[in-house]
Amino acid sequence: MAHMTGYDFFLNYVAVYISTGETRYIYFNQDSGKVYYRNKIGSPSHAKHTGIYIGNDLNGTQWWIHNHYHVGKASITTGENFKQNLPIYIYHEYCSNSWRTVIEKGLQHILRGEHYKPYSYNCQTLVNDSCNNVRKSEDAERIVGGALLGLGLFAIVALIAGSGE
Repeated sequence: MAHMTGYDFFLNYVAVYISTGETRYIYFNQDSGKVYYRNKIGSPSHAKHTGIYIGNDLNGTQWWIHNHYHVGKASITTGENFKQNLPIYIYHEYCSNSWRTVIEKGLQHILRGEHYKPYSYNCQTLVNDSCNNVRKSEDAERIVGGALLGLGLFAIVALIAGSGE
């Protein structure tokens, strides 16, 4: 499978080098570096799949950075692949990093090749680190926190029920 091997930043675009020898020239626009999400397909927990919009090539194809379990690590993908025919929404209204830094940190995540982990390195971890320098996943925290709360309540009920004997 083809993958990104490097990149060079220029004033109005980034050149992305692919393992096949191809170079993708992705041009920045007013939305470059913004973080978006779509709802995860088939997720009963209403989890959000996040990604960083890079820009468009000369053919008008949108290019995104995301981390998805199907690929197994962070990667560049087309807008069509990222959106999956679903509506997208702004994920972060504010980023502490500039839009260029958000894109560059996202590209660095790809080059590092860290493997996808559902709770500790997922799509939200990538965008939160790129945007605000914090490795966290709101959905993973919410799901794990809910599970721990449920277990805690179960333990309390079991203790109460057990003490009545």
